[in-house]
Amino acid sequence: MARQRTVCVVEDDPGIRRGLVDSLEFAGFRVHACADGPSARRTLALTELDLVLLDVVLPGLDGIDFLPELRAARPVLPVILVTARGAEEDRVRGLRNGADDYVVKPFSSSELLARHLSRAVEREELLRSVWGLDPRGLDTRTVDMAVVRLREKLGPSGADIVRTVRGKGYVLGDGARVER
Repeated sequence: MARQRTVCVVEDDPGIRRGLVDSLEFAGFRVHACADGPSARRTLALTELDLVLLDVVLPGLDGIDFLPELRAARPVLPVILVTARGAEEDRVRGLRNGADDYVVKPFSSSELLARHLSRAVEREELLRSVWGLDPRGLDTRTVDMAVVRLREKLGPSGADIVRTVRGKGYVLGDGARVER
């Protein structure tokens, strides 16, 4: 049986924090909730995580300033900044400091789940199911090069359609439609 994926929600607003926790738990995730910087640091140091949802404005911690420290400790852990600060310079600063994405409040929990938590396909799975290769001990750029070529064929929005989830794999992003 697969390990239950774990998310750390770092949010000082009790209503938003509770809403995120409830949505994530309902979707099957294990959730650690933190209301401030010190509790976030403890949780990040002691817990195996699959994702961090990090508010920018927190008591005792600026989320964007905390990102380099978090990245030094956990370089491939996906981090999504969740904030009311929607100005372009804030988004750019967050992404440059290491965030994988920047979501502006208010947002829909179901959209957040669909965009970031439900469709990541790991490189190993792609090697197995698409190329029929055993990924154990295999050092290849096959998947990365195939994704680059696919994005080129999709045109300017290719990187938005096939998105990289740091440390996890790939996911279909905004505007992607899967025909069945």
